Amino acid sequence: MVDLTIVDLDRGEEEVLQHRTLLAPDELERADRFVFPKDRRKFTVARASLRTVLGARLGVDPAGLRFRYEEHGKPVLLDHPLVFNLSHSGERAVIAISSGPRVGVDVEAARTELDHAGVARYTYSPAEVQAYFGLPPELQIRGFFRCWTSKEAFVKTLGLGFSFPLHDFDVEVDPRRPGAILALRAPGLRRGDFSLSTLEDDPAHPIALVTESPSHRVGSLRRL
Repeated sequence: MVDLTIVDLDRGEEEVLQHRTLLAPDELERADRFVFPKDRRKFTVARASLRTVLGARLGVDPAGLRFRYEEHGKPVLLDHPLVFNLSHSGERAVIAISSGPRVGVDVEAARTELDHAGVARYTYSPAEVQAYFGLPPELQIRGFFRCWTSKEAFVKTLGLGFSFPLHDFDVEVDPRRPGAILALRAPGLRRGDFSLSTLEDDPAHPIALVTESPSHRVGSLRRL
């Protein structure tokens, strides 16, 4: 069971200042390193929203939550076993919370100006590239982001980010089919130990969710 929260990052200055009061000193330092105000705003709202959601789930003061960071930067709660993951892109963030297995989530702003075909050739596995170019032209952008979000959610579940070879696994590219991990060729990992689902109610911000479990379902979906 995974609970999802979708966060709108487009907030006014006064609300952003209120969000800053929830952040720890290291988070404020990271926020202030952004050159552009909109990037500081997005980071601030995303991290404060994460604290708000986790604090509400645990019944604690969100400002008092403490995090540590794994080798590849994935945050983990210091004093609680609750498992979570955060992703943000454009003006959207998504928070996934699991009481059990590891979880990874990804949301992407589906930008149309990218060289989708070029990125697919360079980044995706041979099977995924074949599936991408086999889609009708009107579905290729959706297929590109279906593949991208699915792959990123998987490597975030492992906590390895893009240090994990993206050619070592295949995901479902066709947006007309359910999200799935189709093949996993990495030593020590079994495809059946993971499950993948996608949410595409907003085509401009497709979402993929992966858990380290044979199956999962979304228990709740809320918006902030």
